[in-house]
Amino acid sequence: MSIDSAQPRRPAVRRFVGVRQRPSGRWVAKIKDSSQRVRLWLGTYDTPEEAARAYDESARALRGDNACTNFAPSPPADANNSVVPCPIVPSPSSAGSAK
Repeated sequence: MSIDSAQPRRPAVRRFVGVRQRPSGRWVAKIKDSSQRVRLWLGTYDTPEEAARAYDESARALRGDNACTNFAPSPPADANNSVVPCPIVPSPSSAGSAK
């Protein structure tokens, strides 16, 4: 009998930087601001992903675009690819009916 088979296996849990789970099951996010030597409380969340996104937002605000984050940054909105609404042009049939 091998030692590995005797140990119960836990399901794989994805760990996020700056995120931990409370005994109640909810998730909290914190970040350390090294310049002021303080820990900033970011809040309590229902899912680890929500807490990780809060951490990422704060990390980018504190450390810039090169911050170590949990998720890749979303691409910036490109002005050339933005959707421009079409102007509303009255149809010829509706223009003649208004007398």
